[in-house]
Amino acid sequence: MIQLRHNALGMLLPLILNIVVTVPAKDETYVDEVEFVGNETFERKELLRVMELKPKGLFRKAEFTQRALRLDSSSLETFYVDRGFIDAAVAIAVNRRPDENE
Repeated sequence: MIQLRHNALGMLLPLILNIVVTVPAKDETYVDEVEFVGNETFERKELLRVMELKPKGLFRKAEFTQRALRLDSSSLETFYVDRGFIDAAVAIAVNRRPDENE
């Protein structure tokens, strides 16, 4: 089933999923937080399963790389397109969280 979104005037709207990946400014080697903006269809954990970059956890500390960012963007677009969102686009922004001591 193809998923299409329209505005109040009936114009087709693309699905744009914005992802904010937060990394500590002092140690940009791992991901502190992942936030999905614009997702109204899938659960957060379902989207995180598709991604290589994940927030650090008790037994997990995903390495932050530009390659992983590109792969995640492509993987998430494919995930949405495969589920009928033919106009899906993914934008990933990196937010550098300042050190609490600064």
